[in-house]
Amino acid sequence: MAFIDQCKIVIVLVFGLPESPRQLYKYGKHDEALQVLCDVYDREPNDPMIVRESDEILQALAVETKHGEYQWKNIFKKDENFFVVMITPTIINNLQWKAYLIFMCTSYAFVPLIYFCYPETAELSLEEIDFLFTEEGVNPVAVSKRIRKERRKGGRRVSIVGNRGSISLATQHGNDKDIEVNGDDHGGAHIEKL
Repeated sequence: MAFIDQCKIVIVLVFGLPESPRQLYKYGKHDEALQVLCDVYDREPNDPMIVRESDEILQALAVETKHGEYQWKNIFKKDENFFVVMITPTIINNLQWKAYLIFMCTSYAFVPLIYFCYPETAELSLEEIDFLFTEEGVNPVAVSKRIRKERRKGGRRVSIVGNRGSISLATQHGNDKDIEVNGDDHGGAHIEKL
């Protein structure tokens, strides 16, 4: 019974949460969005962190407006999930406990794939992560590694510029030098200090 009471409390408290700044910007409520950012980070509207976050959201919305939003129905177009759902009961019935060894080996096989082929997204905003995956012709792993390398060197401001738009990546410390990341013809990217 205590769990249901806790759920009721959470449901009531959710109504007190502010709208997402991204949603507010999307519907043209810029002042409200800026106020929510200021309240969340407990900073003034002209604080560099608030200005940067606001600019990143607006740039991501501009890219979405130009190229269209992601359609969630695309997730269900994959037939691989259907295959796994259909074959799993058969494997478990026929192989019994050995089926779990297959699942374990398959899971371990993904470790190097994830390590080498997926970009690091820690400490990146949603807009920055979105940009890593939407830029055509640019390897997101290479861009992510170079951004982290530049941030470790001195926390410089990083700007990714590409065919579908641009977005700024920044740390809260460091100097004001800009770095530009551009896609090259070979699917990679390079960073230039401006």
